[in-house]
Amino acid sequence: MKKIIITGGSSGIGRAIALEMAQDKHQFFLIARNETKLNTVKKEVESLGSVASIGIGDVGNEKDAERLSNEALSLMKKVDVLIANAGVGYFGNLEDASISEFDEQFNTNVRGVFLWLRRILPLMKAQNSGQIIVTSSNLGLRTSARASIYSATKHAVQAMVWSLREELQSELQRSILALLRRHGSMGEM
Repeated sequence: MKKIIITGGSSGIGRAIALEMAQDKHQFFLIARNETKLNTVKKEVESLGSVASIGIGDVGNEKDAERLSNEALSLMKKVDVLIANAGVGYFGNLEDASISEFDEQFNTNVRGVFLWLRRILPLMKAQNSGQIIVTSSNLGLRTSARASIYSATKHAVQAMVWSLREELQSELQRSILALLRRHGSMGEM
């Protein structure tokens, strides 16, 4: 039974990953801001024979990340897999974007990944094992009209994970895998 944290676990890709993996009877700690949706996914995961707990909070908020990671460790005692999936996107012309839309996208999509890597990576190094999966987008590899800020966040995430892979290789931490999962269209979110 693997111990799995999924950020953005209340809908979309996070929910789909939880439901697919739940068939193999794992223990999950699902994180999102929407408690109602998160409780629904928790029940779905449990109906498939897995164990699930939830944590409500903002992945891009340092205090929430600390609190939630502590809750997860208290319940699971270790983390085998971190799926950093939480994300938000606003689309439109650059000059029409608000500062709050810019901040929310960077706080969730980039800072959220950073905060969770920073919390979980030392634990995985100490246990000399683990898998990190970060959800990105094809817009992190190439841009598109009306997606400038979202694309910028996904470029940042791509660079962060690519650099992390090199760090792990140079530190001989080859027992920890850092992977990117890119989705191709907004229809898959």
